[in-house]
Amino acid sequence: MIHHKPVMQKKILEYTAKYAVIKTFCDCTIGEGGHTEFLRTHLEDWKFIGIDKDDYIIKIAQKRVGSDVVIYNDSYINIRNHYRENIGVFLLDLGLSMYHIRSENRGFSFNRSEDKLDMRFSQNTKIDAAFILNNYSYNDLIRIFTDYGDIKKSDTLAERIINWRKKNIFVSVRDLLSCLNFKRNYEKKHPLTLVFQALRIEVNNELSDVAEFLQHIETIGNRNSLFIFIAYHSGEDRLIKTRIKELLRENKIELFTKHVLKPQWDEVKKNKAARSARMRIFKLL
Repeated sequence: MIHHKPVMQKKILEYTAKYAVIKTFCDCTIGEGGHTEFLRTHLEDWKFIGIDKDDYIIKIAQKRVGSDVVIYNDSYINIRNHYRENIGVFLLDLGLSMYHIRSENRGFSFNRSEDKLDMRFSQNTKIDAAFILNNYSYNDLIRIFTDYGDIKKSDTLAERIINWRKKNIFVSVRDLLSCLNFKRNYEKKHPLTLVFQALRIEVNNELSDVAEFLQHIETIGNRNSLFIFIAYHSGEDRLIKTRIKELLRENKIELFTKHVLKPQWDEVKKNKAARSARMRIFKLL
């Protein structure tokens, strides 16, 4: 069952059709395959490949995009371990798939209280969310909630978790809900959204992967490779923006988005998950 609505599809198609030189498209976070499915119907004579950490979601994507699209089960930072030929476009949609939020026992949603506190994209990942909550120090908890959740009162949050685990063990989503006991203000984003975001990013080393990819972008890409980044978290977007500035100073890229691109209002109205999307596009010289 397909849940996820890929964001800014028309904008990706526009820049790909206008600026791409090599007709090979790599969907570096293929997820349920939505972007690739859409682009394949508009880009004739193109080759498509994909990569994703989650072996469960790959099965969904493969059925959606067809067997002629090769999908690798790995992190996008390792794409060159699998595919050595020139690539025209690298798409990194760094958002969370609705598949993860709605899947049973993955622990990505605070609306599924009986789920385990897992949050791993890959079952090969060593730690899960329960491990973090049961073992991280007070200072480390503050770090992830501040850096990855932009939570202002991270010290209070960390203190609640430390005190709760003196008599309890974090196993299920229900345990975290009981510990924090947040009340929702329906005029604002649910406070648990940021808590779950921070835990997910830490579990999956998401910002580390983005930073490593950006650092090695010259060897990952080739001359004229187009890079399309869609970030949803300020930390991710800051890493991308900083690296773009470095590459511009070194005259190694052509930047097509002087100002960050955002979804149109009509798209956000249909898909609330798109409201935080921030797109940046550049080409290696």
